[in-house]
Amino acid sequence: MATYHISGMVEGDDFRFGKNRQGDIPLLAKLAKALHFQMQRVEPVEVLLHDQLITRVSSTLTRWLLDQGRVADVTRCLGHAYGLTATVIKGEQRGRTINVPTVNLDLDQLEGHALPANGVYGGYAVLENGDPYPAAISLGIKPTFNGKQQTLEAHLLNFEGDLYDSKVTLQFTHWIRHQQPFPSFADLRAQLVRDINYVGKWATEDAETLGTSEGGVSGGETSGGAASGGGGR
Repeated sequence: MATYHISGMVEGDDFRFGKNRQGDIPLLAKLAKALHFQMQRVEPVEVLLHDQLITRVSSTLTRWLLDQGRVADVTRCLGHAYGLTATVIKGEQRGRTINVPTVNLDLDQLEGHALPANGVYGGYAVLENGDPYPAAISLGIKPTFNGKQQTLEAHLLNFEGDLYDSKVTLQFTHWIRHQQPFPSFADLRAQLVRDINYVGKWATEDAETLGTSEGGVSGGETSGGAASGGGGR
């Protein structure tokens, strides 16, 4: 079994450890001195959430917000968008039938990672070369098609190419809607167009706010705009 020597720890004043969480910051400071590692205590950080609640940032709060799908508030807590990175695998390819190809990430590689609530999100897909593309992201079981298995897929705005077997990071920045079954494929596609146009709108606003036009940022109509090829709805 490998052994490691701690070089340093950074913790907040409410950090607890050990049996029955009896260890605290004063004890950690003593251990740091005795075992010759650095210990830094950081002051608590508060953020204003979108519901106007001012609250203290913690890992517990951040996980709860993620579980509720409140990814914009997760971004406020973390200081950056929450992202998941995995390999692109072959999906059901329904999106190709309506000219809306998607990338499907291998969820097996994300075992043990915290996932947002099932739903449809706006965000960015960051490719291996670092290029970001606005993306409509679907996480869930595809209720329109009586799906049983959870999938994670995204439609990248203004992207053409083959990403199979490459690593893609999906960054979740905007909640769009819950998953729901639609009575027909036409109804589903119409909703997907609305989803993608919404993503295009805020992506353009983001670019204007930052004073830049990042790769793939687009506004308004997109070709066949859809959040995913029939998946996750």
